[in-house]
Formats: sequence, structure tokens, C-alpha cells
Amino acid sequence: MNKTIIQSLVYYLTSRGDIELERKRVSPEEFLKYFEKKKPDYPNTHDLHSFLKCVDRLLDSTQRESEKLVYTTIEKDESEKNGSI
Repeated sequence: MNKTIIQSLVYYLTSRGDIELERKRVSPEEFLKYFEKKKPDYPNTHDLHSFLKCVDRLLDSTQRESEKLVYTTIEKDESEKNGSI
């Protein structure tokens, strides 16, 4: 069985102790165009497209909030190194 990642948000802990985020995605529009052109008889294409739009919005929001936390932590760590409050 072949598998393809269509949406992912991965959090990595680096050897330096940093958190890195990596987002991989196929946009819902790309997905729909591909299936309409290459696999027009594929069942539930429009249902899957709607599902992907929902997942895409959720991961966008999660990524934005995660980046705020990661960058806030980085800024706090840097200010502590500089002796700032």
C-alpha cells in the first residue's frame, strides 16, 4: 500500500535543545485540481477536499499558536542571557 503525506505539522527537539516546527502540506486546491484532472472517477473527491480545508485551517491555527510559544520562549531565553527581565 502506497501512502502520501497530505498534511503534517511536526515538532523537533534539536541537539541544542531548540524546538523546530516543520509543516508539510498539499493545499486543498492542489489536491482538488489533481484529482479532477488525473482521477476524475475517484469517489468522494469533494468530500475529501472539504475535509482537507478543515484540517488545513486547524493546522494553520495550531502552527501560528505554536510559533508564538516557541518564539516567546526563545526571546525569554535571550533576554535572560543578556541580563534583561
